Amino acid sequence: MYYLKKNTEMKIHQQNIKNICKIREFYTFDGLPESEKRWLEKYYSRHIESLYHDIYANLTDPSVEKITSDLKMKILIYIISQELRTTKLPMH
Repeated sequence: MYYLKKNTEMKIHQQNIKNICKIREFYTFDGLPESEKRWLEKYYSRHIESLYHDIYANLTDPSVEKITSDLKMKILIYIISQELRTTKLPMH
């Protein structure tokens, strides 16, 4: 990310995805009909994860000098939702 390239004091800790994403079918609701079992995963995909590309594009674009209120909100929604849906996040 462009910001991280400019900030040499910030360290990024690499994580193996196997250490974070461990539970299969975590967002599947077994008591629902087959067509509705994955409604929460579909919601995240449509409304949360779809924000990622816009966030990334703006944060890595060297011509972007100011983050808009709309982008701030997208970043917050994305980060909070990822924090809430990740059952294990190793901290260093």
